[in-house]
Amino acid sequence: MKLLKSILLTGVLYLPLYSQVTFPARLGPDNDQHTKILKVLGKSGPSIFYMAAKNEDLYVQRYDQESLFMQINNEIEIPKKDGVKLELEEMFLLNNQILLFATGYSAEKIAYVTYSFIIDNECKLASDGNLVLTMPVEKKIRSGQVTYQQSSDRSRILIFNKTYFAKEELHRYAFILLNEQGEKITEQGFDVEEGEGREIVSVKSFALDQKNNIHCVISRSLYDRSTKEKNERFEVVSYRESNNYKSLSTELKLEANKAISSVIIAARNDGGISIGGLYISLNGKRAMGIGIEGCFYTAIDSSGSASNVYTVPFTDEFKRNFISGTEVDKGTDLPMTYSVKDVFINEQNEIILIAENHYVYQGIYFYGPVIIIKMTARGTVLWEQYVDKQQFFQERKVGVSTSSGPNFLYKNGAPIFGIDMWIIVTSNKETYLSYKVWETNHGLVFLFNDSKDNIEKVPEERRGYMNMPLKSIPFSATVTHDGAITYRYEEQLGDEETVMRPRMAVIQDNILLFVSSKRVIEKVGAAQLIR
Repeated sequence: MKLLKSILLTGVLYLPLYSQVTFPARLGPDNDQHTKILKVLGKSGPSIFYMAAKNEDLYVQRYDQESLFMQINNEIEIPKKDGVKLELEEMFLLNNQILLFATGYSAEKIAYVTYSFIIDNECKLASDGNLVLTMPVEKKIRSGQVTYQQSSDRSRILIFNKTYFAKEELHRYAFILLNEQGEKITEQGFDVEEGEGREIVSVKSFALDQKNNIHCVISRSLYDRSTKEKNERFEVVSYRESNNYKSLSTELKLEANKAISSVIIAARNDGGISIGGLYISLNGKRAMGIGIEGCFYTAIDSSGSASNVYTVPFTDEFKRNFISGTEVDKGTDLPMTYSVKDVFINEQNEIILIAENHYVYQGIYFYGPVIIIKMTARGTVLWEQYVDKQQFFQERKVGVSTSSGPNFLYKNGAPIFGIDMWIIVTSNKETYLSYKVWETNHGLVFLFNDSKDNIEKVPEERRGYMNMPLKSIPFSATVTHDGAITYRYEEQLGDEETVMRPRMAVIQDNILLFVSSKRVIEKVGAAQLIR
């Protein structure tokens, strides 16, 4: 089967340079250098599953969790459906089986069709396929955008689909919720017309909670030609199973002349949701914001009633960690390339927002400092902290498209100045960048690759830049509940012969499952996390 080729504590409190968290990691033997692991699917029982490719063929691999020896390496042939040739879109390990999603263009329907297939414990295709999504399009090259999200209990899949019809000036949005068999639980959506004097609508974030409820944050903006000002508002739309998935909309308002830059949704145990993110200031007649001014937070209960929207600007002292003092004195805000990536919420409904500086420009992939902000349920900032890292590499061959193709393997959505760009790259070096984060009894632990020049350096001395991923080494940063931070070189995760790939790592049952590699050799790894 051929695959598509195009594939923040402003303060001064720091602990000594040691960590209370260790990683007793294990690495498996060298893999076949011609086989490349594309995704860590997760573990089921005593086995760990991976998606891999050899040349242009797709494989599913099963490893023994204890020995990390490969047990099965089976090629997957995706069959045609109704005469449509299908290509791999995504793959997930649910409770006891794998769901594969494949997409193809149907000339008869003038639509992209997506099917789900079951792969069993023996890594074999075990179903004929269910049709889960039909995306009518104007022409084949306008394939739309499809994003997948797995539920926290790993039993359901939420699909978000966005399609644009230029002739009708119409955007169509849809949410499709599937069970672990790939069968449809519900499909909900809405259409938005565009044109002169109409609002510009975009889905900023979406989430699936533990009770099969779907939530999304929608931004609505309208440019007033007479005043040359941009009016921004946003709403949270929920589709709740207990209400037969009828939409429930809650409008939220930021202060005047402020707009959302990025946002994330956290589902709570009480059936409500917490919403946090970063905001920009709309500078007078400039419709576009000029930088990230601060963070915001709000909460919505299970009935749809919302609390106030609390906005908290970053202090000048904090901003000096990222931009020069001269720029801070001029009133410059943080770059708009920061976006919220992760969120944690505790029993007191205190929320921790995690944002990363990330952009892709002319083949340069940059993943910079990570901001961590802890807020109370009433929007009071308890502390701000940041993980100091500078990671980048330049890809020699890179293509850029404004719409996603149906292929997962080399597709990555990256917000660039508020525009969703889909980047098609020719290698997987980006998987060495960014971070992996999890909670412990001591706080949050961030695992990332860094320059060897930063070994044994306290935070204010860290100056090494990681620009060659294959020569980096694994570091961790532990941020305590009080906002103190430590850095540590994680010797047990590897040495100069192995490099972590955090963007591929998965945490399941308190075990970190990862891929480590050097040059053309890959190893699978597992580390028991000490909470």
